[in-house]
Amino acid sequence: MKKATYKNIRTAAIKYYKSLDINEVKKEFLKQGLLNQNAKLAKSKNGESNNWGLELVPSDLIGSFNFCGQETTCKFECLFFSGTQNILKSNSIIKGELSHAIKKRIRRAFLYLTDQGFFYSLLAQNITNKNEIAKLQGQKVEIRLNVFSDLDWTAFMDSLTEIKFYDYTKFWDRSSPSNCDITYSASERTTIKQIHEKINQGHNVAMVFNGKLPESYDGIEVIDGDLSDSRMNDKKGCIVGLKVKQTVKRKEDKNTFTNQY
Repeated sequence: MKKATYKNIRTAAIKYYKSLDINEVKKEFLKQGLLNQNAKLAKSKNGESNNWGLELVPSDLIGSFNFCGQETTCKFECLFFSGTQNILKSNSIIKGELSHAIKKRIRRAFLYLTDQGFFYSLLAQNITNKNEIAKLQGQKVEIRLNVFSDLDWTAFMDSLTEIKFYDYTKFWDRSSPSNCDITYSASERTTIKQIHEKINQGHNVAMVFNGKLPESYDGIEVIDGDLSDSRMNDKKGCIVGLKVKQTVKRKEDKNTFTNQY
């Protein structure tokens, strides 16, 4: 999207964020929980896993706190703005209107920033419950804490050693605990040398391709990352290939694509 469009969305998001009441937001998520599944998360390898994600907000959408930190042009192309309630399908954003889905993500982020003790306790409980249900179904639960954000959850994941986590990150120096599988995300700033370094260390690197995925990239095997969201089940030392996804439907932004996952 254009920077001006993002600015309009951000203005509306900040206004909505400032209108929220912490007690009402707590009641909502105590009842509904913090986790959800979307179309991508629902894709698990052979149905063996039960994937759930935490949808917060990207970048500086709701104020000075940055939920990412290493974002590039993806700030304007994030999948946060896609889906069946894509607010960019019309000019409603110009009037300061946000979709229900986006408002709910803002409310989660509000709870995270306003009462982290409550947020972490509830999140741990939600994850534990999902894990117990998955066991009864003969599955294993897999949790992605950064669906749209890029926060460091290391301490939280260390407190839930039984749970399997996975994530993408643009922080190339970020390491992960033993119960988390990280896929490093390449951007327009990433060099071939950086990619090879990660691959040689046994990590995977996600890259977006326009059109058919190649079998290899600069001598590195490319696997199809759109078949499943269960990144921890991927063959290691590979490029995780993702097809470019269009998120913007507005006429003036018709050629905008995303490099988010």
